[in-house]
Amino acid sequence: MAEIKIEKKKPIWPWILVILIILGIIMYVIYTPHNEDVYPNDTNTYNSTDTIIRNNENESAYPATTTQETMVSYESSSTYLVQLQENLDGSTAIGTDSVQTRKALYNLAYATASKAEESNIYDSDALKNLESQLQKHTTSSTNDVDMTKVETLDFKTMSSDITTVIEDIQTNHAPELKEDMSKLKETSNALSTSMAWSEQQKNIEAYFKQAHDILINIQS
Repeated sequence: MAEIKIEKKKPIWPWILVILIILGIIMYVIYTPHNEDVYPNDTNTYNSTDTIIRNNENESAYPATTTQETMVSYESSSTYLVQLQENLDGSTAIGTDSVQTRKALYNLAYATASKAEESNIYDSDALKNLESQLQKHTTSSTNDVDMTKVETLDFKTMSSDITTVIEDIQTNHAPELKEDMSKLKETSNALSTSMAWSEQQKNIEAYFKQAHDILINIQS
């Protein structure tokens, strides 16, 4: 009688495992996003759509740098002092003519601020006030504003700031001019806000000349 060979059945679990692995790979390929531009853990990632919206709503999304733009650019102090001298020479209009007096005052203010810069003097409240006034003047001049129609200058306040800045420069660079500085301070203190410029013409004229002479004699 022939012997019947009975073959053992091969286990099917290896095939099941292979099928599960293949299914897993297919699921990974289908459902995993592959956008290379997305880095969820990158701290530098930003929403470009949101940026566009903010820029449309407010064009100043990135703050403008204003330091250099708002600073007054000065010529040499000697240039302004020459112009001031021209205002004073042979003119009886200083103190009586508001336009000529204003021109002289601005020339003195520019000369003072320029001399402060040349003398490396920057940190002063009076200088900041003066530069603020000069910035307004520069802006008005650039925009062709009729300077005869702008609000009347506060001669007393502006001259006080000029005097303070000149004193800072004199103290640091020309101590020998201390007596001249004292006279300028006396003249400055004598100026009045309650009197018209024409009523204190002599004091205004004296103030310009004294300030001019001190600045001329200070060697930066």
